[in-house]
Amino acid sequence: MRVDATGTRRTRDIGQELDFSAELLASTHVRLPLNFGVFRPGDIFGQGARTAVKFDLGVEYRFQARAFSPTKRPATLSPGRVLGKERRPC
Repeated sequence: MRVDATGTRRTRDIGQELDFSAELLASTHVRLPLNFGVFRPGDIFGQGARTAVKFDLGVEYRFQARAFSPTKRPATLSPGRVLGKERRPC
């Protein structure tokens, strides 16, 4: 469907959108992100426009020694550090 990008129609009603995101920690190594969205097109799309719905569910498994924690951020790697431990010279 094409929409007049110049806005020459007599309305500025693009539509309304509602998004919902959640995250479930199934275990210390498994995270399940959930996203849901609904877009109701406005008058600018015309009479034949239909409501769009999107739903996705993901699964993330962490193999690292550090697991998911609801209160702590995931470990990051930086030069000289490996998962929170100092790298020692050989």
